[in-house]
Amino acid sequence: MVAGAVCHEKKRLPLYGDTFGFAVGSAEIVLRADGVGRSFPSAQERRLLSVLYGRAKAGKEGRALSQ
Repeated sequence: MVAGAVCHEKKRLPLYGDTFGFAVGSAEIVLRADGVGRSFPSAQERRLLSVLYGRAKAGKEGRALSQ
């Protein structure tokens, strides 16, 4: 996690960022989740990573079947 701050109208707001990446076959997938005021919810990060992985895996299997 990366943390920082942004200033807006003399207020300092915390800024959070997470970057996740993985590879499936030749595909490289990256998810960047940013939040201002609070970090992006970790449960949603896990769900989104799971969806991305499932789609990447299904795409790889679909390409293998068509060859």
